Amino acid sequence: MIEPLSVEVLSGDRIFPSILAPFQVRTALTLKPTGVTKAEAVKLMYVSSGWSRLSFRGAQVAVGPGDLILIPNETLCAGEPLAPTRTLTLYMRPEFVSDHARWLPQTHPLTMALLQSLRPGPPVHFGTVNKELSSSLAQSMASLSRLSLNQETLPKIIVGAAQVFADLFLHLSGPRPADQTKSPGREVLRAIDLLGSHIERPWDVRHLANEVALSSAQLTRLFRKETGLTPARFLRILRAKAMAERLVLNDDPISLISAQIGWSTPEVASRAFRAYWGVSPSSFRAAARLDENLIRRRF
Repeated sequence: MIEPLSVEVLSGDRIFPSILAPFQVRTALTLKPTGVTKAEAVKLMYVSSGWSRLSFRGAQVAVGPGDLILIPNETLCAGEPLAPTRTLTLYMRPEFVSDHARWLPQTHPLTMALLQSLRPGPPVHFGTVNKELSSSLAQSMASLSRLSLNQETLPKIIVGAAQVFADLFLHLSGPRPADQTKSPGREVLRAIDLLGSHIERPWDVRHLANEVALSSAQLTRLFRKETGLTPARFLRILRAKAMAERLVLNDDPISLISAQIGWSTPEVASRAFRAYWGVSPSSFRAAARLDENLIRRRF
């Protein structure tokens, strides 16, 4: 099969820090569409915030906060964020996956998914995990991402990876509601796309509903059902996160950043920001520059 000329190949040498490393965890904040990539690794991706559409050959998957997706070895993949999307991805060497899958029950969904992931193929969407499990997975994978591989840290890394698999094993072993893996519908995805792409616009529910050809009541009902939030609440969180990113990445005045992302006044921005982050924008900027983990804990 002929591959697109623009495919970026992530070789094992680029992904893993040394020949000793059986896996690697990377964090990423995706703000714009990615190119087509092919990683020489099995990828377990956890979405900590945001919404994106992942494209594979013959398949598209919409993912959101708390979603887990397994991307097989050397599978072509491209991502299109519908809102700024933060992910934690566990890259695993295929031989590591093969060796360890044999210790799991062979009829378990996780075992079968891991064995299928050894060769290129469609992704496996494990659905959205509950709040408790989401927190555990995020902490385990974030801890792994901060460890440098050496002889002293290797035992911690092995234990951390084992915890990730244990959490995932339990998630797939329990009962799963029928709608747990359902992605937002077309109208809600379009609304999310509009809010993320034009965050600076003075949105209200009526204008957003007109854009997706629904009534205000219909959009609010569907949005709440499929994301757990109202459109207004979703936009406030989106702006609070976007503001946090800009506070850390540049030195622009807070009043300018507030206007750039659509707040009517700096005072409104400060209240909404404090409601989400628990601190004022100026305090956040000062603290985040001293502690990069501040952003990791909430994005």
